Amino acid sequence: MRKVILIFICFICFVGCGNRDLRNQMRAFMSREIVLPSVMSEICSGKIRGVDNMVIDVPTLIMFYGKEECSLCAISHLYDDLSGFQKINDVMGCKVIILFSLTTVEEVLDVPSHIKDLNFPFPVYIDEFGEFYRQNKDFPSDRRFHSFLVDADGHPVFIGNPLSTEKLWEIFENTLSKIIIR
Repeated sequence: MRKVILIFICFICFVGCGNRDLRNQMRAFMSREIVLPSVMSEICSGKIRGVDNMVIDVPTLIMFYGKEECSLCAISHLYDDLSGFQKINDVMGCKVIILFSLTTVEEVLDVPSHIKDLNFPFPVYIDEFGEFYRQNKDFPSDRRFHSFLVDADGHPVFIGNPLSTEKLWEIFENTLSKIIIR
């Protein structure tokens, strides 16, 4: 019985420390300004064009795919969230940026052509030089931080993918309505 109690106490301490670390990471992340790469490509409906110096000046949901993700896997699931992206962008008045930051030559060769071939009817942005990581020092490798809402000043105000659960969607809607009113 003592072993069970000791294991339970150790588990509670471990979970408590993990939650504290996560809260600290969230606070640190939300205190930074997110800066977009100065040079990107935009791919929409199979067409590619260059985009220079895009700034965040309205509430923006950023769906970030970087070196921690399988880019080709993420591309294959873009259509799963298309209606959600369109609703956020068109109905809710929040810009959506789907951003792939490429860090290997293989990705630079493969990712844009796969997105182009997908003929995805929503803009997808490509950071071909991995500039996002250089401009956003200490960007978390934890994938839970790779979908986030920023205010018009580029500061994260919500972390998580609002399309993944109904609870996150509700929190996202509340957060967005508060920053749009300001």
